[in-house]
Amino acid sequence: MGRSSFFTKFKNVFGITAKQWIVKQRNRKILDEVMRPDVTVKELMVKFMFDSQVQFTQYCKLHFGCTPKQLIERYRIEKQ
Repeated sequence: MGRSSFFTKFKNVFGITAKQWIVKQRNRKILDEVMRPDVTVKELMVKFMFDSQVQFTQYCKLHFGCTPKQLIERYRIEKQ
């Protein structure tokens, strides 16, 4: 199967592009990790292979609307 065919079939099956699916899965995993009471921004950055804290902060602002620290604080408050 060619690359183009794969992406077309993927979108037909999942209803979103492969890139959107990957981002959605990554975001879900980040949120799962944020729920850990002892997690740090540095741990998240390393685990999800961001090259720098700036890159991770930009990613979080784009996908979650806040900084990594704010994301952790938000989910710690919601968990209580």
